[in-house]
Amino acid sequence: ARCETLPLALGSCSAHTVRLDTWRYSEQKLFEMQQLCAPRALLRLRANCPDLKVFTTEYTFFAQFGDGEAEELARAIANNTQLQRLYITSKTLTRQGLGLLANAVESSGVVFVGLETTCYTPALRLRLDQATFRNTVRRVAANDVALRYLQLKVFGLQHLPELRLALRFTTSLRS
Repeated sequence: ARCETLPLALGSCSAHTVRLDTWRYSEQKLFEMQQLCAPRALLRLRANCPDLKVFTTEYTFFAQFGDGEAEELARAIANNTQLQRLYITSKTLTRQGLGLLANAVESSGVVFVGLETTCYTPALRLRLDQATFRNTVRRVAANDVALRYLQLKVFGLQHLPELRLALRFTTSLRS
């Protein structure tokens, strides 16, 4: 019975992300919940909401996250300066959809992209890593007070001198 009440509850609230065990729900219920949550999440991302620092696709796109959803998400995060970490989980995403997301990351403030998908190539992964590194250096150099954490392990030693220069004047990072 509880599995039937969640879609009803989502319809009467403003939640845009829900962490749930998808195996408990039918594909139809997952799709219904996605139809409620995804537009809300995309709206908040487009609005550059300062409290939305992390976005995980599987907590909003319950039924499917493919190229169409990636295109919607890419439009929502392009030019978003508040989002810091993006986690993408998909079995149906293709390189084309991931390429659209890479374009959006390049024009955003995202400093980390986690991928749980098989559609990327080493070149596409490198492109995402380079974009997040440039975003990190830019935000650190600007002493962006919204940026609190860095995940240095993804950058590699060759980039540390550039990051070290940017870190000289920052006062807002905590760890």
